[in-house]
Amino acid sequence: MEKYGPYQDEDAEPMSTLLSDWWHESVYAQAAGLDGKGKHWQWVGEPQTLLINGRGQFGCSLRRRDGACDTKKDQHMLCLEEGSKDKQKQSGEESKARCDQKIHRSECGPFCEKTQCSPVVFRVHRGKTYRLRIASTTSLSALNVTVQGHNLTVVDADGNLVEPFNVTGIAIYSGESYSVLLKADKEKKATEPSSAYWITVRTIGRKHRTPPALAILRY
Repeated sequence: MEKYGPYQDEDAEPMSTLLSDWWHESVYAQAAGLDGKGKHWQWVGEPQTLLINGRGQFGCSLRRRDGACDTKKDQHMLCLEEGSKDKQKQSGEESKARCDQKIHRSECGPFCEKTQCSPVVFRVHRGKTYRLRIASTTSLSALNVTVQGHNLTVVDADGNLVEPFNVTGIAIYSGESYSVLLKADKEKKATEPSSAYWITVRTIGRKHRTPPALAILRY
């Protein structure tokens, strides 16, 4: 909600957080397994990455068991088998065909660069209260949001006023949104120029392989 929504606090500075999940394959590669046309149906698997404001982390050392998928061409994931360099220089279509025969799940990667893996930093001022708007646009994942060392005060859910209550974390599902108050009230450590706390977003409700998304609250 904006200024004239049901909850108004002129002292609470606004901050926005958009959460999403990311499969590193194209939608076409995922659809190939879901629409097998008589073949064995294959679930697309858990997303590789959770994103906070479009940025997330991925285990860059992870590899698919049956090959190393670390190249993409024309939005197709190419499966590079172990073997000679000549074998690895096959055309994109040949590589794609081999991948289509054995891979439709999206547990492949990585396609991340250093700039993509660095966490988002939310800079705040000590002693101030912030209204953190959290919205989830995930395709699949139910998420839990926590801020290290801080409680959150929920003030609205999906744009509707609620009686404020304190929580240590927020469970949020696809299409939901919450506004919470966050107080930057931690004392500064004498040995450090600033204070930094992890904002952690994890999947909930199922066994998963997706690593948590991380952001930094700094003041």
